[in-house]
Amino acid sequence: MNENNFDWQLFFKIANEVLGEGSRNLEESKSYCAWTTFSALESTCNYWYAGIPALKDLDEKGHKDGGIWRQPFDFSDLAHIIIPRTFITDFGIEREQPISEFSKQLDKHNIEHRCTDLILEVKLY
Repeated sequence: MNENNFDWQLFFKIANEVLGEGSRNLEESKSYCAWTTFSALESTCNYWYAGIPALKDLDEKGHKDGGIWRQPFDFSDLAHIIIPRTFITDFGIEREQPISEFSKQLDKHNIEHRCTDLILEVKLY
């Protein structure tokens, strides 16, 4: 597991303010993301996906067990998160996320990220 100094708590606070709290159920989710960990990159290269975690799902170490992401993820193990401009629910409803506004807010707090027409991402490797 790699240690990183990225301010995930601030990142997710701003994400909740700009994108909205996510849900396990995409039909109910205001936001959507995919992520992987350094541990996963060393073995399976797995990416998980769900809504942006609620602030109540986070503590100083990371995402707590349960919650929107269903299992614990330490902030120090998060390697890559992707937030698409649009996502499609299981029922075919297309939702747009204001990633340009999210990017502006991250810039105000000097949070490193990359934003394109399609995605906003934080990549720590």
